[in-house]
Amino acid sequence: MATSILLVLLSLFTASLFFVLIPGLGAFIVRAKWRRFRSIMLDISTFPLLHYGAVTEDSQGLPFRFFGSLEAIQDRNRVWIRSGDLSVAADLENVPVYILPSVSRTEDFTEALADEEPQSIPWRQISSLPAGVPIFAAGSLFFESGRPVLRSQGREPLLVVIYDGERESILRRAIWCGRQRNEYWNQFTIISLITGSFALLFLSYLFLGDPGTRVPALVSLSLSVTPLLVLLPPGVIFLLLYRRFWRLARRLRAQRDLQRLPLRYFRLPGSGAGAARLPNGERYVMLHGRREEMESRIGEDARGRVLFDRPRFTSSGDEVYLFGALAESGDSPQPAVAHPTVAHPTVGHPTDPMAELILTQGNPEINAQRCSRRSKIFTLLSGLFLSLDVVPNLFLAFMVLRAILP
Repeated sequence: MATSILLVLLSLFTASLFFVLIPGLGAFIVRAKWRRFRSIMLDISTFPLLHYGAVTEDSQGLPFRFFGSLEAIQDRNRVWIRSGDLSVAADLENVPVYILPSVSRTEDFTEALADEEPQSIPWRQISSLPAGVPIFAAGSLFFESGRPVLRSQGREPLLVVIYDGERESILRRAIWCGRQRNEYWNQFTIISLITGSFALLFLSYLFLGDPGTRVPALVSLSLSVTPLLVLLPPGVIFLLLYRRFWRLARRLRAQRDLQRLPLRYFRLPGSGAGAARLPNGERYVMLHGRREEMESRIGEDARGRVLFDRPRFTSSGDEVYLFGALAESGDSPQPAVAHPTVAHPTVGHPTDPMAELILTQGNPEINAQRCSRRSKIFTLLSGLFLSLDVVPNLFLAFMVLRAILP
């Protein structure tokens, strides 16, 4: 009896190792990778924009970001990016290139990108690119023979993103899409499932040679087909629920990050509670009140460019938060203060392509916290439904095998 229990535990440990622990480790690695991508995108959004006037010797070693299009590829690991009269090189040796999914800025990002993710491809695996493809690059600026070059420096990696559509949407798209559709399916999952199934089949073969270990053999044999059992009735109903709640959890995590997106400027040194300074010197303000009042403060030329963001779980009140560039008299930005000093400020679209003119239903931080809490609940529910998918099917497989095997 004790021997049978130990052998059953061995089978359960083998199944847990190859079906849960190893794919789970891969899931943490994948999630950390995409979390780092999103974090880098947020950090570089506060870098100064590289333009012709900024290309001076005083800029040596400083971080910049640059929007342009591919001009040429040189020496396999260097590309030239052009914007207007300025050409900048980027050293791509050992640098991954991110390719954002295609989407128009005017589409509903929540729906369009719910099940997509960017591609991350090492530059050495890219054979060619067509001239003129839009490229966003951010890194430290250096000079070689008087020509500007962006490259990695220390712990500050060079980031290169290929995209289409408007550059004003690149950050929002990257934050929304920059996460795995399902972290369980990663580079370790398939080989781990196959290895685990064969290991359990081998154990069941060994156990079947002894009549006293018939139960451990049946348990091991049942566990070996677990990857297939999740696709069979009756448990497959719970698999559909698992996938639905997992997608909801992923979507809520993305909404959480988007809610906090405009708040990043107000956490920079020297920023106040209601106004901050963008990298280009513009004042970026946060106002809140009734929607009608906030909409009246948007400049006429910016009315068609404002985004309205209403997350899935938000307050039912009429309060909205408005984020945008404060229109100054004479177009001369004033120092950032805790609260805007203009009695009825007019807010417009920032000239910085990574800053947004946006109306958010409810307090963004509270919305983000609600999305985070519900995301955790839906993640737990998805795990529960996955268990309800596996356990009944395992029991049925055990009973069928018990009936047909001698």
